[in-house]
Amino acid sequence: MTNRKPLDVYALAREVTLDSLQGGLYKQLIADGNTLYSPDPNNRDLLIRRLPSGVVEHGILKEGKFIPT
Repeated sequence: MTNRKPLDVYALAREVTLDSLQGGLYKQLIADGNTLYSPDPNNRDLLIRRLPSGVVEHGILKEGKFIPT
């Protein structure tokens, strides 16, 4: 077994989100009708949901469902 540093999932998600929002990946995923989720950089307890319609919502996951706050 190797000694690995714990992965900071939130930091990784923020990095991926910033990269995807700046590039074509975000635009392509939205254009294809996908809903995108990312951590809220201002509140670790919340997620941001971006809908293909352009609606952006902050919320939480509860029992597998997104609940806007």
